[in-house]
Amino acid sequence: IRARKGRVSPEKRQKARDEAEKLLSDLGCDQTLRRLLEPERKLPASLPADLRIRRAVPGDIPEIMALYDLGRDFMRKNGNTLQWVNGYPYQSMIEEDIRRGNSFVCVSGGELQAVFALIWGEDPTYAHIDGAWLQDGPYGTVHRLAARGKYPGIASHCLRWCFDLCGDLRADTGDCNAPMRHTLEKVGFVYCGEIICDDGTPRRAYQKIR
Repeated sequence: IRARKGRVSPEKRQKARDEAEKLLSDLGCDQTLRRLLEPERKLPASLPADLRIRRAVPGDIPEIMALYDLGRDFMRKNGNTLQWVNGYPYQSMIEEDIRRGNSFVCVSGGELQAVFALIWGEDPTYAHIDGAWLQDGPYGTVHRLAARGKYPGIASHCLRWCFDLCGDLRADTGDCNAPMRHTLEKVGFVYCGEIICDDGTPRRAYQKIR
């Protein structure tokens, strides 16, 4: 069957868009559609014009692991000796992130500049909090954010991109991770309380909502 050629009228295009918006709104995905239909967020002057965020692929793994090595070194130089120990994040974890479509990379000039996991759905470690979340309901969570350090502000850009996509975003970090705490608060995250990770260590929990 061959599709009929010809332009789609503005009226039909708008009707199709309205129907898609209603369907995704019924599914709780209207924020995702809005993010896909709107122009990309304008990049800060500190970031290169060709910077793009895309899903990671298996071929990215060596460069991703190198970024996590840089992130681990950055933590140690800033006095954070408690997070990302014993080889975390593990390569098997990154492979699983990629398989599930949860791993994203920030690319410029053919080089990975940052990596993070954006995971939709309930995070088991967030079920109990010594404090209170800003609201309940569907949310996304950012984990394992690391940057090359070449461009200031790239971590903030990644977090804003995630928030544009989700509209309700959570994250956590260690009390000793002052740079990450500063970045989260700078882009509008609110400290909600303390959660306990799978390894038994405490984390400061944050949330940003529309």
